[in-house]
Amino acid sequence: MGKRNNSQRKENVESPRKEINENEACNMTEKEFRVMVMEFIHRMDEKINNLCKNQEEMKSDIATIKNTMESFNSRLQEAEDRISELEDQVQKQAQAEQQLEEKIKKQEESLRELRDNMKRSNMRIIGLPEGQEEQQGLENLFEEIMTENFPDMGKIKVTQVKRVPSRINPKRPTPRHVIISMANIKDKERILKAARERQRVTYKGTPIRLSNDYSSETQQARSEWKEVYKVLQSKGLNPRILYPARLSIKIEGEIRSFADKKSLREFITTKPAMQELLKGILAKDKERILKAAREKQLITYKGAPIRLSADFSTETMQARREWQEIFKVMNSKNLQPRLLYPAKLSFRIEGQIKSFTAKKKLKEFITAKPALYEMLKGKNHMLNNDNTIKI
Repeated sequence: MGKRNNSQRKENVESPRKEINENEACNMTEKEFRVMVMEFIHRMDEKINNLCKNQEEMKSDIATIKNTMESFNSRLQEAEDRISELEDQVQKQAQAEQQLEEKIKKQEESLRELRDNMKRSNMRIIGLPEGQEEQQGLENLFEEIMTENFPDMGKIKVTQVKRVPSRINPKRPTPRHVIISMANIKDKERILKAARERQRVTYKGTPIRLSNDYSSETQQARSEWKEVYKVLQSKGLNPRILYPARLSIKIEGEIRSFADKKSLREFITTKPAMQELLKGILAKDKERILKAAREKQLITYKGAPIRLSADFSTETMQARREWQEIFKVMNSKNLQPRLLYPAKLSFRIEGQIKSFTAKKKLKEFITAKPALYEMLKGKNHMLNNDNTIKI
């Protein structure tokens, strides 16, 4: 019994980490209990020391992380400051470019006005048949026109009369214009005023037209209104082309003027009758520009490639966009792809024009065309992703 208790006490001393129940504690001597308590306290001190050490290490790690974060925040702030500086520079550059464009535009306008001023004493005769001047000369023809249409005008002093351009273009369907240079600007103004009042000016019964002589830039800008002018004139809206190229009309008792067709389009949106009257002509402008863009193929702004397209609803735009990747591939292979309204792919193959309303139909078609299949096989995921709207 005593031997067993001694063995048990020894085990308790050697293995103090084992849990001691109440009975075992009662069987321990005071010395053994003290030893056990001291060992327990020692272990607790070690744990506390380890915790303190770990805490110091954690503090050190936290300090390192904090320093890293501060460094990162500092770099981030520097990056934000740099980005802000770059944005300011870009904005300043954009403003400088805009100011330069405005300056160039003003200089071009000033140059155009200068050219127009040099032509202030000139008048154009439009529609005078070719070859009439061979026997009697252009100056005598001008006198005949004045006698036929303005017999009470009196003698007009002319300094020069010529056809422009100087050479006949056989492909030109209309006669060349005749430029009359007058010694007195007021004479030109009197003639043009009389022509407006008379409305119809002729040469031997053939209708001709008298107008101011402008620079080629002003002439081009004014000619943009030609079709609109004819329609408005036929409807009695009293159109006029003001200098340099501003359309003026009388509607609902008020005189309205427009610097460009965009402002005219915006105006007629609130005038259904006028919108119906001009919709065909204004649509032609868009079609003419888009056709020219397709023929030119590459459209740029300051060297940067841009693209012109018709404006559609978001649904139609999304449907047409589904063909984008396939369109690019076909275009690079000169298959002359086109997107017909609303979202129909058309292209030329083997001398025939094929069109497809959905990618499923195209996929079925190319299975019988090995070359086309090989070309588009990398776009198989695009063919499977068919969101094309149905016609």
